[in-house]
Amino acid sequence: MPEREIPFEALSRTSFNICSAAAVTRRWDFENKNNYLAEGRQENILSYTLHGAKRIYVPGSTEPLFSFSEPGAVFIGEGAPYLSETLYKDGDEVGQTICVRFRITDEDGNTIIPTGTPLHFPDDKSGTLLRRFEQIFECYIRPSTSPAELKGLCYSLLCELFSRTEAAGRAREFKNIMPAIIALEDNPAADVPVSELAKMCWLSESHFRVRFKQYSGGLSPADYRNKLRIDKAEELLASSLWTTDLIAETLGFYDTSHFYKIYKKFKGTTPKANFIR
Repeated sequence: MPEREIPFEALSRTSFNICSAAAVTRRWDFENKNNYLAEGRQENILSYTLHGAKRIYVPGSTEPLFSFSEPGAVFIGEGAPYLSETLYKDGDEVGQTICVRFRITDEDGNTIIPTGTPLHFPDDKSGTLLRRFEQIFECYIRPSTSPAELKGLCYSLLCELFSRTEAAGRAREFKNIMPAIIALEDNPAADVPVSELAKMCWLSESHFRVRFKQYSGGLSPADYRNKLRIDKAEELLASSLWTTDLIAETLGFYDTSHFYKIYKKFKGTTPKANFIR
């Protein structure tokens, strides 16, 4: 089967199908090693450490790529060469992990191979990730398991992980304007004035505009908001379930003609005739 290599950071923007999902929970009363340095994994693996500590090594390195104690998770892609160690922590009598393995393909059936540094999630104080891993495991071992339900839970976990990865990267570089960015991305239909966005960040309006354009690649807050709305409009149009009138109303445009005007500004044309019903 043909393969496509896609960086981890691009997976969240890629349409893919989950195949051959399986889950297991394992306990060790000794230190455990899994060595895939020579051949790499045969599938993607998501591993959640409940008890003990984890170290991940890559070829040619005597120091771990990363190490963490529970609770935490790691996502390693199919074909990746690595060595993992599950270790005791002081006070632990056993080591324990929940593992979810799966393969992913694109819409043409080609295997997708995630590339780049494995995703690492060392902090799960809220227990959100643990609950998602447990749901997948419980669904998988249930005799009456629905494949659709199992896949849905896997998609939900991946969406949570992708969201954390993107948020962490953005938050580090643009920490001072994240409240405004989150407000825009969570509700692009809301017409929040720039002055209010700046207040959310405790910045002057002029300083906020400068930092925002650095984040958005030169777009003003208003244009960034409109881009979010048009990107969502494209998705709704492609579904064939939404009329342009309904899209304009739902996404906060003044009316359908305003939607057409903003759409043309970003796309260079009006919505395609085969999208309009």
